Amino acid sequence: MRNILTKVDGVDNLTAAEFNDIPDELENMITSAGITLSSSDVNQLAKAIAKYSAGADYYTDGGSANAYVLSPVGSHKAPPAYFEGMRVRFKPANSNTSSSTINVNSLGSKAVKRNGSALASGDLSSTKFVELIYDGTDFQIANAGDYATTVTLPRGLISGLVMSNAADTVNDITVSAGAARDAADAVNITLASSMTKQLDATWAAGTNQGGRPASVSLSTSTWYHVFVIRSSGGTVDVGFDTSLTATNLLSASGYTSYVRVGSVYRNTTPTIVNFVSQELNGGGLLVRYLTPIVDVNSAAQTATTRQTPTLTVPIGIKTLVNCSIQFNYDTSGQGVFYVTSPGVTDLAPTDAINTSTAAPLADMGDQTDNYEIVVRDILTNTSSQIAYRQTLTSGTSGYSIWIGTRGFTDFRR
Repeated sequence: MRNILTKVDGVDNLTAAEFNDIPDELENMITSAGITLSSSDVNQLAKAIAKYSAGADYYTDGGSANAYVLSPVGSHKAPPAYFEGMRVRFKPANSNTSSSTINVNSLGSKAVKRNGSALASGDLSSTKFVELIYDGTDFQIANAGDYATTVTLPRGLISGLVMSNAADTVNDITVSAGAARDAADAVNITLASSMTKQLDATWAAGTNQGGRPASVSLSTSTWYHVFVIRSSGGTVDVGFDTSLTATNLLSASGYTSYVRVGSVYRNTTPTIVNFVSQELNGGGLLVRYLTPIVDVNSAAQTATTRQTPTLTVPIGIKTLVNCSIQFNYDTSGQGVFYVTSPGVTDLAPTDAINTSTAAPLADMGDQTDNYEIVVRDILTNTSSQIAYRQTLTSGTSGYSIWIGTRGFTDFRR
């Protein structure tokens, strides 16, 4: 529209073009609001203004995760330039996975921040509307309180982040989406979608990429702990490490925070021992091997002192191992057998028949050439061990014991 103020002086006359600018502007205002001009409706301008006031700052997203590209709805007009206080509302087409930018009506990309900091994974959700305000430099989330990452999760909390064998069952592990408080109780870690990592390839960012730091060798008969990690900028990823504190993984990736979500064992085949898993109330993880592992196969034993066999469960942490135990005396003996955690007092097993002054302390009793089988959940020590002990109550004989490890409960704490 032309500047006609200099002609509104009672002397100069408006040209036809200058005069027509006024109704043209009014008509454009009405039609850009999506209203068809009508000579019978004298409230069209008011309706157009009301529609712009109610929804002119709402845009549609045509970009990708972490790079959002917004366009006005319909024929709505957008501001010609960014300005401090400018509001933008939209529903992301994709949840973000790390720090993000926004480009409104081709005005140029600007960073999106949450309370002045780069976004973390999941700060923008494809299932939620978001409102942003331009502060003169960046767009800030106006309704940041609606997003879980602004709520400090309780110390030790893990929700989701369940590991499973991937399509390549020999080398790959998938971790499901979820959230957790990091090990240092400093930040939340949110994995927006499931991620698959390869144990046999060196670490690289993203799903279907390597997960093992180059400084960690690919070995057999080795436990690898599974971590979800977060960078200082909020990017979240997954990887493996033999260190319980993810020392090598953090060094290789440059990330700063971690939470351990599980552990896998690479056997002598070599392959990751396959399993099924189920998240438990409270964030623990129930793991059961597809094929139980015979960890103890001992015949003709005679020891009456405590024995501490090592089972195939994660090293460096305590777990609740699920195992089946078979025990029997070989020839002419009779006695009792007691299995427990290495952390409890070492006591000789007893039975009520032969020790009338004490309560029975035994899991199994056996006579010659008979056997018993029990299934037990036993708390291990950090060396992956349980404890057992036998007492011969009559006769003289050796004994045999077999222990099959069926899986374990990982407390993930």
